[in-house]
Amino acid sequence: MKKLVAILSIFATQYNFARHIIIDAEQPQLIKVYAEDTESLNLVKNIMSACGLYCQETTTCSKGDNCLYILAGSDIKLDQQSLPDNYIVYYTKPFKTVHPELLQNALVIWDVSWENIARYKNAFSHYYYLPNENYTYLDPVILSCYLPLDLLSTYKKLLQYSNSVNTDISSHVPTLFCHAYFLKPSIMVEAGVRGHEGSNVALQAVTQPYNSYLIGIDINDDSRVYNNIPHATFLQMDDRKFPAHFKTMKVNKSTIDFIFIDTSHEYQHTVDEIRLFTPMLSEHGALGFHDSNIAPLYNRTAYARLNGTILRGNWEDAVRGVAPAIKQELNIDFDEAQYVNRTFTKDSYVWRFIHYPFCNGLTIVKRIQKI
Repeated sequence: MKKLVAILSIFATQYNFARHIIIDAEQPQLIKVYAEDTESLNLVKNIMSACGLYCQETTTCSKGDNCLYILAGSDIKLDQQSLPDNYIVYYTKPFKTVHPELLQNALVIWDVSWENIARYKNAFSHYYYLPNENYTYLDPVILSCYLPLDLLSTYKKLLQYSNSVNTDISSHVPTLFCHAYFLKPSIMVEAGVRGHEGSNVALQAVTQPYNSYLIGIDINDDSRVYNNIPHATFLQMDDRKFPAHFKTMKVNKSTIDFIFIDTSHEYQHTVDEIRLFTPMLSEHGALGFHDSNIAPLYNRTAYARLNGTILRGNWEDAVRGVAPAIKQELNIDFDEAQYVNRTFTKDSYVWRFIHYPFCNGLTIVKRIQKI
């Protein structure tokens, strides 16, 4: 336990974690921790503290509470009548018995053990692996704690999707949803639609709470994906022509809050996109890039997802221009195979740079404040 606390302390010091990752996102609700034992309680409290979240210990659970509970332990014995309305199950140790009613009603399941997960994942796919060491991937797990309670059911569905579909972007769907949601977007752009595969699933979910306007762009006709999205438009064009076209569109503002890029992955194309799209961003807007770490495993023959699956194949001929273009245009160096979270300055703004290395890579570049 002392080792774990030390790890978390170092983690919090090095990254100053959630207070910077989720700019302008206040903790929307009280988090109560119901733990079976002192070790589990301390584990949750230290994770919350490292991430800038505040929690309150409790020995009872109540329905009707306008708060989020974390139920922590290895064999949580709460009958269905005692379960709170909104809760996360955190299995801090290997367990003996699966409790279906406990997992069914949980908004998210955090688990330290792949052996645990293997026993329920076919029935309950809304899980995240969260080990007691190596907190590289704590960021996507903890983002849900910043969502308001009424959006956690949406988040649960996206997590179920991400653990079940298994594409090269599936692990990023809940993360992408959170980052886009925290921007409070009026207008979003999806450059590179590629069918109903992931990014539009996340962005479509963001349009509902904010009634955001979503613009999809692709050189292929993927308009069918947008047919059932209210307040959305599909444009079949090279996305580099979009800035000029946007000036002719009748929209309620002249800037864009989030532009997600998943197009050719060619170096010059990505350079052009960064140069053209950055001036279009709103004061606290962001760019998102997929495929910023294509197939990093086993000599470029596989990539890993957060659900523990690995897809093998031959990506030797894959186009890998995204990361080099980001490095050049933003003047920021980073290791594509490592989680990165830091700030930099460019064009009279302070920016937050977040890079997720799994599932072919996701990079978020977000304006924080004007200098």
